[in-house]
Amino acid sequence: MRLCMVHLGVAIACAALGAAQKEDLNAQLKDLAKKRYTAFSQKDTAALNRICVNDFKLITPAGIEYDLQATKARIEEATAQSRFFTLVSFQAYVADDESMAFSVSEAREESVIENKTIVSDYLVTEVYVKRKGHWKIQLLHLSQKTCNFPG
Repeated sequence: MRLCMVHLGVAIACAALGAAQKEDLNAQLKDLAKKRYTAFSQKDTAALNRICVNDFKLITPAGIEYDLQATKARIEEATAQSRFFTLVSFQAYVADDESMAFSVSEAREESVIENKTIVSDYLVTEVYVKRKGHWKIQLLHLSQKTCNFPG
């Protein structure tokens, strides 16, 4: 519920921007999301330090919250032989004063664990804040759509 209220508050704060400005900001935030996927895939915790705020939160589909340090530890400890993320769709919504934004997207994760491919589809919400002129990820929330465990 608390997360829904955050999303609602951000949505209300977002106003219509010029079309070109909207496209540019959407592209910037989409690029940031792609950098996060790359960091997760490559276990690049230094990249997460650059693109996330210090008080970053990850909320898993199970509702478990992780701070930035715990998120980096989980990435480093991941047992998948390989992970690949595909951004299926992405739409960002930016506050009128451009101090914060959020995105709603769909992503697919393909992981190989013990030589078996596991495919998971997620609905993803990210909240961004602008710090020292740069967009940073404040919150990442994942909701699992599907998971295809091999038989």
